Amino acid sequence: MNVPNSFGEWVAMQGRVPHTPTTVDELLEFHQHAAELKNAQEAESDLGAGLDIRDVFIPVSIDSNNETSRGPPAQWTTTIRGRIYTPDAAHGSRGPYPLVVYFRSGLILGDLESEDSTCRQISKLARSVVVNVEYRKPPKYKYPTPLQDCWDALQWAARNARSQLGADPQNRGFIVGGTSIGALFATAMAIRARETNFFPPISGQILRSPVTIHPALAASYAGEPLHSHLAKVDYPIHSSHLHQQIFESYGVPDEDTNNPFVSPLLAQSLSGLPPAYFQITGLDLSKDEGLRYEQRLAEAGVQTKKDTYESMPHAFWMYPRLKGAADAARDLISGVQWLEAKSGWDSGVREEVDVWVKDAAVAEGEKAWRERKLCRLEGCDCFM
Repeated sequence: MNVPNSFGEWVAMQGRVPHTPTTVDELLEFHQHAAELKNAQEAESDLGAGLDIRDVFIPVSIDSNNETSRGPPAQWTTTIRGRIYTPDAAHGSRGPYPLVVYFRSGLILGDLESEDSTCRQISKLARSVVVNVEYRKPPKYKYPTPLQDCWDALQWAARNARSQLGADPQNRGFIVGGTSIGALFATAMAIRARETNFFPPISGQILRSPVTIHPALAASYAGEPLHSHLAKVDYPIHSSHLHQQIFESYGVPDEDTNNPFVSPLLAQSLSGLPPAYFQITGLDLSKDEGLRYEQRLAEAGVQTKKDTYESMPHAFWMYPRLKGAADAARDLISGVQWLEAKSGWDSGVREEVDVWVKDAAVAEGEKAWRERKLCRLEGCDCFM
């Protein structure tokens, strides 16, 4: 693998990884492997304690090329799955809470489990109601269906925030977030909400390893060059070849690749968007597009906060035993609390975050994972 020598932290450990995925099928197996490890981490750290977690069906428009989702619910003709995470009052928590709508990574793969751990962390440690959205996947459902599903889910969450979710997005905060392409969808929701005077207004964005430009346009980007796209580097986890395959499955027509809902980095104006918290990974094809988007937001007067992980690959926190994953978890909660504080919400959680991060890294957890034989990938020794 051709990786820069400066990225020593990943290089030092990659010999313990069975292989880096090079096809969509291998990537699917890799993600399933990570999900199993994350589930084991939750069992060891008791991250689900103090939360009320329930699955729901969210109504969406079956035809994404029309505007039926703006009409009454009777016009909706299908549903997608969602998962709601609410702090449990029995554990001393009192609402109403901020509302966070989170969009999963993967686009063509993954499900509610993909971001389950992230959503649990935010709900438990930032005292928020979180809606985990499982939009429909390409290639069966191509552009703009996944994007429209996210918009419909956002509207559903806003309408039902008080009556069904125990949240107060107007006064406590209304945040959109996501990882990778999920972060792309979050930026699209923020831009569309601004353009449509959405109410209650979006108050913050969580953007983790964000994708912000269609790969077909990365080489011709008129701003500062996107070196992470142009460099001849075989990035682990999220390679250029896989990135292309994923977007080809998405099926965005050529004339829409510069649409701000597809390539928010190319939006004419980013002014008036809500504050954004970024987690940028250095050993990542998407590194520079994330950095440029943060820069453009700041230049437009949008408040931003950024944490960077120079020696880590795309969305590395999926693998909880990888060095730095605990730090990324702590940074995430700090970032969410920073966003929520701008709406006047203080979760009051400080020590609990550090306790959970410490507990999540105990050696006994590693031993338990091995005993459960969770690793299905040949040659893997569960270092993550």
